[in-house]
Amino acid sequence: MTKKYVPEKSKTTAIVLAVLLGIWSWLYTYKYDACKFWIALLVNLVLFWTIVFPIGIWIWAIVDVCLKDERLYKEYFK
Repeated sequence: MTKKYVPEKSKTTAIVLAVLLGIWSWLYTYKYDACKFWIALLVNLVLFWTIVFPIGIWIWAIVDVCLKDERLYKEYFK
């Protein structure tokens, strides 16, 4: 059997995606963050017309990615 190439995930890439894309950055680590992504998407859709909650969720995505350990990206996402 041939071994499938799986590129290594990077915390730096995750942080850049979180700053630029907010909750969509959780798709980068979907296997681990699926629940957070769907909760944030639902809240964003329900509260789309208010400015406070989407910004709060954007900040949540950035902080969540920044607080994750580097080992998580190297070991879990293979």
